[in-house]
Amino acid sequence: MSDIPGRILRTALLCGALGLALYGALTYAVTWPGFAPTLALLLTASLGAITAKLVSDGWRTGVFPSKFSVTVRAERPVAYWITMVWYCACLVGLLAVALLALLMLAEIWFGGTGENVVLRGPVRPIAGIAVAAAA
Repeated sequence: MSDIPGRILRTALLCGALGLALYGALTYAVTWPGFAPTLALLLTASLGAITAKLVSDGWRTGVFPSKFSVTVRAERPVAYWITMVWYCACLVGLLAVALLALLMLAEIWFGGTGENVVLRGPVRPIAGIAVAAAA
C-alpha cells in the first residue's frame, strides 16, 4: 500500500517527460512548410485504405456493414447502392485532398516558398488596379 504514491509519481514523471518531448517534436515539425501537406497525405492515405477495403469487400460479397446493421444487396438494393455511391464519393474526395497535398509538396520540394499557390490565382496589387482604372 505504501508503494502507490511512488508509482503515481513515476507515472506522472514519465507522462510529463513524454508530453514535453512530443510537444517539442511537434513544435519543431510545424516550422517546416511541408508538415501540413505531409500530415494530410498520411491521414488521407490511411483513411482511404480503410474505405477502399470496405467498398471492395462490399462489392465482392454484396454485404455492406453499417453502424448498427448490415445492408445486403439482395434484400435492400436501393440502400446498398446509395451506400456504395456515398462511400465511393468519399473516396473521390479523399483522393482529391491527397492530390492537392502532393501538389503542395511538389511545389515545396521544387523550390517554392511553401505558400498555398496551388489554390490561389494570380494576385494583382490594389494600387495597380487603381492606376489602370485611372488611365
